[in-house]
Amino acid sequence: MILGDPTLPRKTQRVPAAPKIDKVVHGVDFQEGIVPGSWMTIFGSSLAGIPRAWTERDFQGDRLPTTLDGVRVNVNGKPAYVYYVSPGQANVLAPDDSATGAVKVELVNAAGRAEGTATLARFHPAFFSYEPEGGRYVIAFSADWAYLARPGLLPNVTTRAARPRETVILYGSGFGPADPALPAGLMVAAARPLANPVTVSIGGLMAPPVWSGQVGSGLYQIMVTVPELPAGDHSVVAEIGGARSAAARMLTIQP
Repeated sequence: MILGDPTLPRKTQRVPAAPKIDKVVHGVDFQEGIVPGSWMTIFGSSLAGIPRAWTERDFQGDRLPTTLDGVRVNVNGKPAYVYYVSPGQANVLAPDDSATGAVKVELVNAAGRAEGTATLARFHPAFFSYEPEGGRYVIAFSADWAYLARPGLLPNVTTRAARPRETVILYGSGFGPADPALPAGLMVAAARPLANPVTVSIGGLMAPPVWSGQVGSGLYQIMVTVPELPAGDHSVVAEIGGARSAAARMLTIQP
C-alpha cells in the first residue's frame, strides 16, 4: 500500500459543532460582573479548537489581538481582546465602554455564533489567588519579591507568612480606569495610578495604602502596609467606587 494512495477512501473531517455560551463572568473571581478594560471569562462548549493563548506574533505593533485562531468576541457590540481560547473556555479583555447593566456577549468562530449576557459595571475589584486549596490564599509578594503565603502552600516554591507593618504587593483586575486612562486595546507601556481611591482591609483592619495603579493589560498592582494582627489567616478585602471584592481571599500573617 502506497502512502497517500488516491484510490484509498479519505477520512471525512467532522464539522465542529456550533459554539454555545453557558455563562460570562469576571475573569479573576468568576463572579457575575465584568468591567471595561479588565479580564472576563466565557464558559461554554465548542468555543474553539485546541487550547491556545496569544503570543507576540498575534499582536500588531502595540495593539492587542481581537481574533485568536478564528475566534472573536464582541461585548455590547464592541470587539474584545482575545487572550486564550479552548473548547470550554475563553479569556478576553473587555473593551472600553461607558455603559452599565446587562449587555450582550457574542462569540464567533468558524462553526457559527453564540450569544450570552453579562453585567457590565464600572468596578468589580478582585485579587488573584494561588491555585492550591481552591484559590483560598491571595497572591502576595514582599517588597523584595518573596512569595507571601502559608509556608508549604506552593510545591517547589519557598513561601513565608507576611509580617505586621511590612509592605505587601497584591495583584488584581476590575479596579477601573487609570489616570490618565489607558486604552483597553493597547499594550501598557508604563504603570499609571488609579483614577479612583481604593481601600484594602486585612483581617477587618484598614491596611494603609502605599501605591495603587494599572501595570498591564487588565492588571492592577495594589501595595499596602500590613496592620498589626495576630498570627493566622486573615481575609483581604478591597473596595473602590462603592464596589467590594466578592470572593474571600486570605493572607497568612506571623508577627
